[in-house]
Amino acid sequence: SAAGTGNKTLIQGQDQSGSNYAIEIGDAGALKLTTPTINSWSGCRVYLNSTQAITTASTTLVQFTHENYDNLGEFNTSTYTFTATQAGTYLLGVTLQFVDMGDTKDILAYIDVNGTTVSVYDHKSSSANYESTATNTIWKLSANDLVKFYARHAHGSDRSLASGSSASHAYIQRIS
Repeated sequence: SAAGTGNKTLIQGQDQSGSNYAIEIGDAGALKLTTPTINSWSGCRVYLNSTQAITTASTTLVQFTHENYDNLGEFNTSTYTFTATQAGTYLLGVTLQFVDMGDTKDILAYIDVNGTTVSVYDHKSSSANYESTATNTIWKLSANDLVKFYARHAHGSDRSLASGSSASHAYIQRIS
């Protein structure tokens, strides 16, 4: 070890276990630092792989079925729910692209934690084509908290969310 042999002071980070140490200090003051990997922290990015119909004036759970990444396997692509396994402060965000919106129609994106809306943004469309809305927040989560994403619009008839990783997606990342 870079900290030498013999007696050492070993310090672990809160997400480290076993023989994985963040800091080793040897008898003679030799120091070894390790860099924690982001993959040990809770986080994911998910997206729609096909369009999803959203009924007008109905708040609808977005069915994110595909993942760009999911560090700890916390996003369930069958229930469209993120279940935190680590307590901490998180960055939560969602972008939704609606297809074929009319002028001045409300389109909304919601983030819910344990059934309570923690962030919402209401965008008034400005064209009859594709329109996007997004919202994000920083929020403290406890282990087993549930995060879901919802969409709503006021077009007057059903509209769809666009598919693809760059069109309709959500992200959750523990930041501390």
